[in-house]
Parts: sequence; structure tokens; C-alpha cells
Amino acid sequence: RHWRSQYVKEESKNCEKILDVAAGAGTYTIMLAQAGHKVTWNDISTEAEKQCRSLARKFGVEDKIDYLLGDFPLLDIPNESFDCVWMGEILEHVKDPRVFIEAAVKVVKPNGKVIISTPIGTSHFVQMHLSIWDDNSILEVLRPWKDHIVRFEKIAEGNGNPSCYLIVIKK
Repeated sequence: RHWRSQYVKEESKNCEKILDVAAGAGTYTIMLAQAGHKVTWNDISTEAEKQCRSLARKFGVEDKIDYLLGDFPLLDIPNESFDCVWMGEILEHVKDPRVFIEAAVKVVKPNGKVIISTPIGTSHFVQMHLSIWDDNSILEVLRPWKDHIVRFEKIAEGNGNPSCYLIVIKK
């Protein structure tokens, strides 16, 4: 189910502190903590936080995870607090994706990474998507960071057709 994890693991391997934005029940949070990273879970849902805490106990990684409940762009996170920020499948749900990217770039340390995954077109489409991305529209959103994009790739599960963009911005 979480085939994108291979890309997240690869891109975050040298990151000590990671912020997982819109983390939901914490599947990636747990995976990253199991890999030895110090992870800060973030979401707006108290129920999702309870689920992540339960999973953290189940997998024995409670000491590797901090919790930050609230709307990410509005939180008062000190600049340059994280080595990596992971935003998986969130840009398509927000009114202004640039606000999320800008906040992520702000809180990542120099030479740190913002790792983004978002569906291509109607791949993985659900009614809550506010944006449907193609090459032109996603590149337009990313334009302020165009000189910092170190990876822009269409990725696929197994040998299937590409269904997500993988974007890495290096500060």
C-alpha cells in the first residue's frame, strides 16, 4: 500500500530530524522512526494523533516521535528546525500549495530537503482533491523554488504507469 516509502527512505537517509506533514495515522512517521530518524508527526486531527501514538507503542518507537497538532503553515515552528520535511499526498488537498511548500522550506535547515509526493492527474483521485496536477500546473506551483529542485520524477508502483510526482527541493 505504501509503495512510495522506498523513495522517502532513499531521499531521507541522511536526515536526522524529519517533519512528517499531514501525517494522518502515522504510517510514514512510524516507518521513518523505525529507520532510526527522530520524527515529528504533524496533522490537524486529534484522532489521527491517537492512532499514531498507538502505532508508535505497538512498534516500540515512542521515544523517536514528537507530536505537533495543528495546521502546518500556521504553526510557529522555528526556522531551520529539521533536516527534512516529508509532505506525502497533501498538496492536492490544500487551497494554496505554495503556502505549504514555503512553510516547509522555511523550517528545513540549509542543505536540507523538502520531499513531496502528489498524484498525477486523476491517479488516486478522491473527492477531497482541490487540485489535479499535470506537468504544467505542478511546475507552475514549484516555480519559486525551480533553482532548488534536485529531483522531479514521475513514479509508479511496480511496473505500472506513473501515478505520482516525486519532488525534492534542496535548500
